[in-house]
Parts: sequence; C-alpha cells; structure tokens
Amino acid sequence: MHDNLVTGYEVDIENRTIKLNTYNKKENTRVSLLAIDVLTHSFENILLNNIILSIEECSMQIFLEDNSKVLLCKKDYCWPIDYESTDELENFLIDNEYKYIKIYSSYGLTGWILAKKHIISNHH
Repeated sequence: MHDNLVTGYEVDIENRTIKLNTYNKKENTRVSLLAIDVLTHSFENILLNNIILSIEECSMQIFLEDNSKVLLCKKDYCWPIDYESTDELENFLIDNEYKYIKIYSSYGLTGWILAKKHIISNHH
C-alpha cells in the first residue's frame, strides 16, 4: 500500500470492522485494508490527500509504549477496556489475539487499529 492515496474509510461499530480504501495512481489499482473484530482505533492528521507510507503489524509491547499517555488518561473511562493494570490490559489483548496494526503516513492520515484480523485486497 506504499504511496497509495487514502480515498476513504468506513468504521462499522456494530459489526466491529474498519475498511480503509486506497488508490495507487501509478498502477491504477484500488487496494483495501479490512480490519475485522476491531476493539478500537485512532486516526489523526486526516487531510484531503492522505498518502500511506506503510502498514505494519507491531507487538502489544509497542502498542503500550506508543500509547502510554493516552492509556493513562483514559483508563478511568474504561478505554480501551476496563482494566486494573497495564499487565492486565496486555494479557487481555494477547489472550484475545488482538493485533496492533500501525498506519504510517508520508502525508496526512496516520494511526492504528486494534483488531483480531486484517486483510489487504486488490480491486481492479
């Protein structure tokens, strides 16, 4: 998905999915990322012409490090779940097979998704 433009995304809370739609101008292809069994997500810096640098699956330890401040601030609001300690949260995420899917940006949209599965598919 390197250098693909983000054309839109859909968050379906009820069905716990997120679909990120992209377009690659050079190859004239459309590529989608579908995240399934989503727990939560965070997207920032959304602009008109968002360009993806890469999408990577990272460890839960990296998730906890990347989001330590927001986890501390939102813990009392049961985000992303109701938990007592960081170890409890990490164990929940690992035991329930959540993946930390990071979206890196060349320009614009950046963020991440916690989901049990993700699929990247090409559309012609």
